[in-house]
Amino acid sequence: MNQTQLHEKYDRISDQFFETLYTYWPPHATRQGFHEYDRSLGRYGRQEIEATLRKMKGLQAELAGIDPQELDHLHALDYPVLATRMKREIYWIEKWRFWERNPLFYKNVIVEGIFNLVSRNFAPLEERLRSLVARERDVPRVLAEARQNLKNPPPEYTRQALDQMKGAVSFFEKLPAEFEVVTDQDLQAEFAAANARVIAELKAFADFLQAELLPASTGKFAIGEAEIQAVIDAEEMIDVPVPEILEILYRDLEAVEAEIRTLGEEIDPGMTTQELIVEMRSRHSAPNKLQEELENECKRIRSYLTEYDFMTIPPEMPDVIVQPMPDYSSGGGAMLTPGPFERVAQESYLKLQIPKPDWTQERIDGLWSDFNHYALVLLVIHECYPGHHTQFYLEKFVPMRASRDHDSDSNSDGWAEYAKFTFVENILAPMDPFYQLAALLSKRSYMAASIAGLEIHLEKRTLEEASDFLMEKQGRTKANTYIWVLNRATYYPTHLTYYIGSKMVRKLREDYQKMKGEAFSLKEFHDRFMSYGLIPIKVIRQDMLGSADDGVLFS
Repeated sequence: MNQTQLHEKYDRISDQFFETLYTYWPPHATRQGFHEYDRSLGRYGRQEIEATLRKMKGLQAELAGIDPQELDHLHALDYPVLATRMKREIYWIEKWRFWERNPLFYKNVIVEGIFNLVSRNFAPLEERLRSLVARERDVPRVLAEARQNLKNPPPEYTRQALDQMKGAVSFFEKLPAEFEVVTDQDLQAEFAAANARVIAELKAFADFLQAELLPASTGKFAIGEAEIQAVIDAEEMIDVPVPEILEILYRDLEAVEAEIRTLGEEIDPGMTTQELIVEMRSRHSAPNKLQEELENECKRIRSYLTEYDFMTIPPEMPDVIVQPMPDYSSGGGAMLTPGPFERVAQESYLKLQIPKPDWTQERIDGLWSDFNHYALVLLVIHECYPGHHTQFYLEKFVPMRASRDHDSDSNSDGWAEYAKFTFVENILAPMDPFYQLAALLSKRSYMAASIAGLEIHLEKRTLEEASDFLMEKQGRTKANTYIWVLNRATYYPTHLTYYIGSKMVRKLREDYQKMKGEAFSLKEFHDRFMSYGLIPIKVIRQDMLGSADDGVLFS
């Protein structure tokens, strides 16, 4: 077989794998920008899942028969990305088994499947409504498959699903307002019937969760060291032993706390660190000026990327649009970007949490404190410039399919955090040391979250103990830290990708700078790193460093 034939075989395997994945999980296809799957939510019966698994394993075996050394550079670079993506998806279905262990899997399929049709203007509204109705008609079957599949989940998972069902019902109750301008009355009637059925089905599913599944939910969420290791290998190609990761986290936590104390003394030796933090958090806009400030900071930080030679920004990259967070969502801020294969809709939205009518004054005050000026700027860097919005836009230019579709969290979250620290160190801290204090506090927060997430799955801390630990290290309320531990850390043990990912990018930069010597340019490093998309950093290291790669991801 000559190289051309080998490339054709590789491309066929890649295409067939993603066709299998998108058929199994159509909401992801919509999110990525492939709209031929928009009229299905997927099929999750055991027979369909087993058939998907067989297809993926067959393609995995075919890929293993190709020697990457016989491929050209682009295919050889894409090869480990496709291989690890196959490994990851097979692991999720066969080993992690969310479809059997977590009722949230089905809620997410339904809500995200519909939301991905509503949130982006990739086709005329009427066309998207027709796809939406088709997906809504899938909901009764998906929930029936859920009832058949779910077996002995952890009680924490079932309670999470119950807690989130009200928000899911509210989403569908408010959905008709998105399509009021559609004039086709027959289509509106079909939508009304399908949407009413979805609401009824979700309420009935909530009753099932409460009456039947919760009493039978005696499973264990903690997965243990071996499974954590398997997850970070399959997801991130991280082979560092979990105990070693914990040692590094504790060592770095101690070091950053010393940095915070030292910086506090430099800013004002007459104030305690806590007094300085209170002072920093008191600097925020009036509530009615919050969105305006965020829009202004987006413009300012974007301009700095060019002014300070941080990286190259294509002038045609759209600006971020700041909007209030939908009332069925939670969190401080979230970035919604077009998928890497989306050809029509280009808008990127930064959703900002705004107080709800039923919030207490204490919660409102806490939000304004969290949204102090410095925290807002860090949010813009992480979510927008040069974080997620910028990286996800540039991902569109990655040539190979598997690499463009990939979404390594230690790359995306790691880059966003690395960029935040580096941007502050090089540009903002010399203007105002409170930026450095805010960045160090953010770093400490992510370290603590990494430790808490790992240790509850290693059964080194209870949920209460993890919450207390976070309360101490993050300066948040016990209620807020417990909600995070319960709703995020139990669900998935690798919140560590934020901080560990940032360490991986920094280690790569240091190794690249050592290799390049006087020819090193921070801007050139950032531009080259971003050209790879969101593939595992281990693969990027091998390509950027070649024989200079020492194989050490972070230390």
